Parts: sequence; structure tokens; C-alpha cells
Amino acid sequence: EVDHPLTQAEKRDRIKSLRGYPADAARMVACDFERGDDFVERLVDAGFDPAAPAAVIWEGVVAYLTEDAVRATLSRAASGLHAESPIYFDYIGKRMAEGDRIKPEDRALGDEVSRLGEPIRFGTNDPLPLLHECGYRHVRTVSFDELALGLTGTYERGRMFRFQGICAASRSPLDFPRGG
Repeated sequence: EVDHPLTQAEKRDRIKSLRGYPADAARMVACDFERGDDFVERLVDAGFDPAAPAAVIWEGVVAYLTEDAVRATLSRAASGLHAESPIYFDYIGKRMAEGDRIKPEDRALGDEVSRLGEPIRFGTNDPLPLLHECGYRHVRTVSFDELALGLTGTYERGRMFRFQGICAASRSPLDFPRGG
């Protein structure tokens, strides 16, 4: 698991407090994407083999980074991992990131995460150009609403995270799962 050093320290403390939990079951690698830490190099130092295919789940991170950090991380994953290693990540739309023409409850959510030290910095309505520039040629995106409908059979506009998209990208052709 790769995460920001402060977030990882908090996770380690919480895991240690769980009686009977196998605290050493996961290898944790500290990385500050915004500072440009090389996460592939740190994974290799922890025993990861970049020549073997691996699925990368980059969840809950992209919105809190600058576009430069997102671009650098995606480029490094594309160049440093096996060509058949897909990266799965969530992203938010540009309106949400910029706080432009959004609902009051969405603005309140953005304000709250800013107060917690994680301001929203990046959003895109179309990740394809960025992914292409970073070396990906096979991409599938789906909105949160599409996933919700496909997985639960419901479509509630009131549900949280309706402004979020999910993306799967790879340099090599893969059979990405569909939303439904």
C-alpha cells in the first residue's frame, strides 16, 4: 500500500489498536505524490516486482493533488510498471473541483475536506487527453451514477458522490469490466 506518510502513520496506529488484526499483513510504503516521490522505486525497495503485471488501485487521491502531480504519477505508472498493469482511479468533475455552479451541499463537502487539510485541487470532465499524454492507450470511464445503476439497479440523483467518475486505464489491451 502506497500512501502519504502522515496518512499512513494514522493507519498504522489504528491497525495496531485492533486486537488480533494481522498488522504486518500489508507492506506500507510512504510516498508524497505532490513532492514527486517515486512510488515505483519505493515499491521496488519494499520487494515489488515491476516486471510482473499488477493492478493499481489509486482511490481517493487524484482530487487532492495538483494536475502536475496527477500527471507525474500517471506517467510514472505507465513507464515504470508492466504494460499489462491497469490503473483504476476515481476523479471528480471540473465544476466540483473549481467549486463552480455546484449545489450548496457539495460546496459544504469541499469546504469540509479543505478544513481537514485536504483541499480539492484537481478535477476533469474528460481524463482521456491526460491519460493519452501519460502513455495509456486503453481507457474505460464510467460515472458513479452508471456504476450505481449497473450494480444496484437504482438511480438516485440524491446520492452522494454523483459528481465522481471511475477510470480504468492500461497501456495494453485489457478486458475491463463493464458498469452493469
